[in-house]
Amino acid sequence: MARLNELVALALRRLGVVGSDEAAQAADIQAGVDAYNLMVAGWAARNLDAVPGAGSDPAPIGSADTVPMVARYHDAIVILLAARMAPAYGVADPEPEVTRHWWRVLRGALLDAATASIEYDSALTRTPTQLRRRFS
Repeated sequence: MARLNELVALALRRLGVVGSDEAAQAADIQAGVDAYNLMVAGWAARNLDAVPGAGSDPAPIGSADTVPMVARYHDAIVILLAARMAPAYGVADPEPEVTRHWWRVLRGALLDAATASIEYDSALTRTPTQLRRRFS
């Protein structure tokens, strides 16, 4: 699992704000941390459970904290965070198609996780013919 400051630094590099051999400034890291916390709160408002167990009000995390999300989605976080931070640095999203792709992937994964425990009435999941014939 990665720390938030590492993902923010990658997002800043993606935008070209920080060179590959440079360290990000503390103010830039803090701006990225704030952007991440706002982004996750926005997801929670859309019923996307980005932080397992946090429900609709995830607690903000600090720059040295571990990102509470499965590691396979860290690339998505970096790309979406870069897109969110781009206007603050006067930069356009370098690859908007890639950003949209990763948003769809992440949203689909979070929606699946949010709805996995929902049980539907058989009237909604089976056709009338299946109900009459007692198919399972």
